[in-house]
Amino acid sequence: MKVTIGRIVHFRLSTDHADEINRRTTRGPHAGNVAAGEVFPGIVTRVSSGGAVDGQVFLNGNDQLGVTSVTEGDQAGQWCWPTF
Repeated sequence: MKVTIGRIVHFRLSTDHADEINRRTTRGPHAGNVAAGEVFPGIVTRVSSGGAVDGQVFLNGNDQLGVTSVTEGDQAGQWCWPTF
């Protein structure tokens, strides 16, 4: 399947992503409770010629994370297609 703008994919958080989210979410029921390796849905907002994507990752509650230049794969900090 070809990745294109508007597709829903899964993003696996890296340590840097988790640290950033946990630093900025200090209040509410979801404050500081994500970990590297967790998977969240996201929408692709840009696709580079090399296949890396930018997107908006939807976290628990009303929080989001903007990501850039994310490559496809199954490691932390990468995106993959949802499994059914």
